[in-house]
Amino acid sequence: VFRDTGSLLMPCYASCAGVQYIVLGVIVPCHTASLGESLPMQQILAIRESYAELKDLRLRIYLRISEYGWRLSMMCSCMALVALLVHYFHEGRRENAIKYGSPFGYASMCFTAMWLLGMLFHGVAKTEEVALDASLVCVRGLIHDLTIDNDLEDGVQDVSYAFSMIDWSNIAAKYAVLDRTLERLWALDNIGGLWAMRLVMLSFWSLAFAAAGVHHPDLAFRWSFRAIGVIFAMSCVRLLIRLANVAALCQDQCRTSGSIVAAVVRYAGRIPETSSELARVNFQTFLVHILQNPMGVEIFGVPITMSSVLNIALRLCVYVPIACTVISDFLYPHES
Repeated sequence: VFRDTGSLLMPCYASCAGVQYIVLGVIVPCHTASLGESLPMQQILAIRESYAELKDLRLRIYLRISEYGWRLSMMCSCMALVALLVHYFHEGRRENAIKYGSPFGYASMCFTAMWLLGMLFHGVAKTEEVALDASLVCVRGLIHDLTIDNDLEDGVQDVSYAFSMIDWSNIAAKYAVLDRTLERLWALDNIGGLWAMRLVMLSFWSLAFAAAGVHHPDLAFRWSFRAIGVIFAMSCVRLLIRLANVAALCQDQCRTSGSIVAAVVRYAGRIPETSSELARVNFQTFLVHILQNPMGVEIFGVPITMSSVLNIALRLCVYVPIACTVISDFLYPHES
């Protein structure tokens, strides 16, 4: 069908781009501004301030880059619109111009992809990035509270001394507050909804470009669509990896991971004999609690861990491109 009706691609492409302009340019910024003042956001920022010494410069660098990245994205959107209009109204009048592509068609496609990536990573992502940075700082702060005498050798005597210096009831209370705050912050009606929107948009455009790369009659356009689809898929996976880093700092049981679980398990079997019975009970209760109730980020009720990210990455970055290539070679065997 598309071999004979290639001109239908540009109106559909223009309609999807128009919807994205409205969503990313009007709706999402207004919603993001309101969530920036939400109670969970204010709570996580307040907790982060108690660990001010653990903050780094990456967030400041990102915000500085975003000021220029947002402007560059808007320039790309204007250039994409101009190229699209020229391509559709001028070159589209020539036979097979839209169907088989042209320089302005390629330019419109590339500028639109740059605009989408720029807006999703810089334009509407500032509040989400602040929330993610605050979450990481708060988790690192709790780990810091669990690693007293971190500069000493990890011997039995040193760990036993550190155990006696920790108020395990206070640590459990901090963990409960942070767990509750993260759950509210990353809910779908808060920052989690904005992050889910970015993931859904990146996945949608990855699949859309991959699908366009299957049926488009022009060989160069097909490979360009596939390449852009892979870029969007890798961007989606990159966002998921950053979310999975929070879960890794909370749940990773590897001794050298530096997670909350690793920091607590470090004291197992090294409780000093002089410690009180209350301290022993509080430690054992806290250890069982963090193992049975892991803390992290959930999207659509699914915990974002490295294993789930790996499964999604294989589907988006490997299975989909291979499937598109096989289908395209079947439709166009003379150009394979």
